[in-house]
Amino acid sequence: MEAGVAGRLLSGERGQLSTSLDPERDGPSIGCRRHDATPGLPVRCRGGAGVSRRYLPPVLLLAAIWGASYMFIKVGVRDFQPATLMSLRLVIAFVPLFVFCAVTRGGAVRAAREIASVWRAGLVLGLLSAAVPFTLVAWGEKHIDSGVAGVAQASLPLFTALLALKFKPSERATGQRLAGIAVGLLGVGVLTGVDPGKGWWAVAGTIAVLLSSLSYAAGGLFG
Repeated sequence: MEAGVAGRLLSGERGQLSTSLDPERDGPSIGCRRHDATPGLPVRCRGGAGVSRRYLPPVLLLAAIWGASYMFIKVGVRDFQPATLMSLRLVIAFVPLFVFCAVTRGGAVRAAREIASVWRAGLVLGLLSAAVPFTLVAWGEKHIDSGVAGVAQASLPLFTALLALKFKPSERATGQRLAGIAVGLLGVGVLTGVDPGKGWWAVAGTIAVLLSSLSYAAGGLFG
């Protein structure tokens, strides 16, 4: 869920971004030189589409917010059980989102009907992208530091690439990309360590966070 938004900003919709940028308004794209941008025409870079510099501040802010969540989860599990903390997060998120849907869809009744019409897909997506990973991360942080959890969560794009090999043939990684996946998995293992510092319960906590990444990846591909 979280990675899906950032991924679409940085990679998944890069073609759309490149055709909607105005060089005079946004400045040259990252990795592009000024003479690559022609006034009135889409910004295009040698070797592929770029991302405008104006996208950097919101992306960095988003990364800071998501990164800080591990710290707050660590604080939360001191007083709440993982399942309770997960439920609180979902309820807190649901209220403003439902209000937004009600306002934009012409009323609470219509919004509720539209939500009910996609309940099956919503249930699967909610389990894979919220309930399961939220619980796993909270349980894992009862046994590991928030920094270790954040590093372990960095395995998300690796699991997405691995699942794509089976379920998204058009996005399969081969050659250098496949080698990159292997190196990435090795890097996550090295950074978290075989024993993250608090015995085998810490190993179990790290595995729980890794499984949450797998769940997020499955939810991203499903959605």
